[in-house]
Amino acid sequence: INECFKKLKPNGMIFVAFVSSYSFVWDYLIGNPGMILNEERRLQLNTIVKDENFSGHGFSDNFFIRPNDVLPFFEQFELEKLHLLNCESFLYLREPELLNQSREVVEAWLDLAEQVCERESLLSLAEHLMYIGKKY
Repeated sequence: INECFKKLKPNGMIFVAFVSSYSFVWDYLIGNPGMILNEERRLQLNTIVKDENFSGHGFSDNFFIRPNDVLPFFEQFELEKLHLLNCESFLYLREPELLNQSREVVEAWLDLAEQVCERESLLSLAEHLMYIGKKY
């Protein structure tokens, strides 16, 4: 990101997406709750108990960030925070059921999710977070 920032012109905007360190929880709980009994998966899930970022092997070699660490990370750069948002909101937790609803119901849920997507207290529900900033 340092190289990207160096190339960013004044008033230029940067969009950065992160995988939340909590994404393991949602993936395993939704996809296969029994994964909690797998020792390697339990170690990954333990990052939330330890309140740590995850660096290592997930679906690839990667870094998963705690939602509370996103803003402090960007403080090292000369950026004005425009947005920090929860990309999926709480909707993806019940996506298959939601998609079976009428268009009116889906749109009402999408409207609600959009209204709270930047609420910091709900960022922990996100698998993906997006930071949008503007260079001074």
